[in-house]
Amino acid sequence: MANRVANATAAAINDAQIGIRDAVEQLWFRVDGHNEYSDADLNDIYFQAHDLRGLCGSCEETVQAGIADALCTYIEEIQTAGLAPRANIIWLHASSLRRASQDGGQNEALGQYLIESLCALRKKELTASQSNSGESDASPKEVRL
Repeated sequence: MANRVANATAAAINDAQIGIRDAVEQLWFRVDGHNEYSDADLNDIYFQAHDLRGLCGSCEETVQAGIADALCTYIEEIQTAGLAPRANIIWLHASSLRRASQDGGQNEALGQYLIESLCALRKKELTASQSNSGESDASPKEVRL
């Protein structure tokens, strides 16, 4: 009985990991090669990253969960600041997530470095927007870093 439970658990984890890789590839294909995104695209990207954050966290894929969380936070905070999320930064998140999924969690240090770098980019963009906040235009602003 215990052997069947262990086999079922291993099969479920394997299926979840395949699901993660498939979801990462779907996100990659949505993001790669685009210079801008519509609001509907950003919404889809956000929810794909949100789902990945939860699935990766459940499967103890901490680096992938952290990168997916960084992407969700980037989109949330940039939009809250009244800015348009930049396609190249979204691409960096998706590229990092793809790399981490191909790595299979083998390089935790690199993964943590990627997460910290992505978070630093977000903070830099937000800081730059605050220094330009003298503009009172209600439309999203493009910030050059």
